Amino acid sequence: MKLTILFCLVLVFLFSACCTTRESTQVSEMDTLTQENDDLELNFKLFLVEKYRPGNCYGMPDPDPFYYQNSDKDTLLQRIKSLLPGRDDSEYMLLTQMTRGIKLQKTGNGAYEFEFSDGQCCTVYHYKGVVEMKAGIIEDNVIEKTSETVPC
Repeated sequence: MKLTILFCLVLVFLFSACCTTRESTQVSEMDTLTQENDDLELNFKLFLVEKYRPGNCYGMPDPDPFYYQNSDKDTLLQRIKSLLPGRDDSEYMLLTQMTRGIKLQKTGNGAYEFEFSDGQCCTVYHYKGVVEMKAGIIEDNVIEKTSETVPC
């Protein structure tokens, strides 16, 4: 009788360890896919930032009304530093702030719709378009560009 109970406990232990390992593997795979997706989105945003330099006129309203105090604990700042090594800290701060102003929405087939405002002095341009990876190269297509005059 004791041997049967011991045998059942061993089976339960092995079964639970097997299931736990499988769930952990699935979670780990999902984390990896999520991280890859986040990196792709961040690369798209950095591409748009480098090309259009949104929100870079002194005195223009930032797309996000909250001022971010960038610190070494800021995960977005750390991710940008890892993707673009060797830049000045002030440029990392600027890139982080501009990246936060770009909205991305996945549309399918690896493409994303983007939207942001380019805060050049006196005239603000609003961009809407699509950004995607083609043969390892990031390409964007502006679908709509509107402008408004603001006080200088």
